[in-house]
Amino acid sequence: LVAGAVLPDLSSLGFSGSGALYVSTSIQNGFDPSTVLGLTGQPSSLNLPAGLTVSLGYTLPSSVTSALQKVIPGFPAGSSVQSLASLSTTGFTIDAGLSLGTGAGGLEVFDSDNGTAFYLDGLNIQLALGTQNQVTLSGNGFLALPALVAGGTASTLTVQVSGSFNITSLTL
Repeated sequence: LVAGAVLPDLSSLGFSGSGALYVSTSIQNGFDPSTVLGLTGQPSSLNLPAGLTVSLGYTLPSSVTSALQKVIPGFPAGSSVQSLASLSTTGFTIDAGLSLGTGAGGLEVFDSDNGTAFYLDGLNIQLALGTQNQVTLSGNGFLALPALVAGGTASTLTVQVSGSFNITSLTL
């Protein structure tokens, strides 16, 4: 059994986006809120635990983008955040992703004169505490390479990197 409610407008909190609250009595992998509950504006595939889950998706305000552009030149306007927090019988998880664009529309990390370029398209951090204690960082980007031989064609590829750290003890 799954129940949900959508928060269609987060403007009262200073954000442009929406959110939702879900309660599930069992694990629901690949849950689609629009198909099952008729809730729109949410991710099309969620892994819901048995418990309480909150989902928020919003575009960064221009004031935040401007501040980030002072520290990170070229930080793309219109970047968005998708976050999911769950409380279940197995623990607590929070997952936050930052979407910076797609392909050459992401955050330019480098662009050389010879046509080699790399753009960061997204970053994600996940923290799980409970029966599993883990921190996971991941990211994806777009790599453009020049032709390797005269008369050849340029190449592009998507790069994905992920790393996890398992916490065996929460004591200091």
